[in-house]
Amino acid sequence: MASTITFRPDDDARLALDELTSDGTSVSTAVRSALIEAARGDVPARGDGGRRCYAGAGRAVDGGGPVPAR
Repeated sequence: MASTITFRPDDDARLALDELTSDGTSVSTAVRSALIEAARGDVPARGDGGRRCYAGAGRAVDGGGPVPAR
């Protein structure tokens, strides 16, 4: 049975969502896929202190500022 999830993305989440939907993928499909990948462990381990950068934007998703170069 499907349920509806509502969330209020911050600026970083909005940037990530923009990247995930830039090819025409629907928001529902992008969020569903990201949740499933994370639950399966398909998302790389967080060796970045819990911060993740999307789309080369150079900003951490948690709003913690620029992601340091590795």
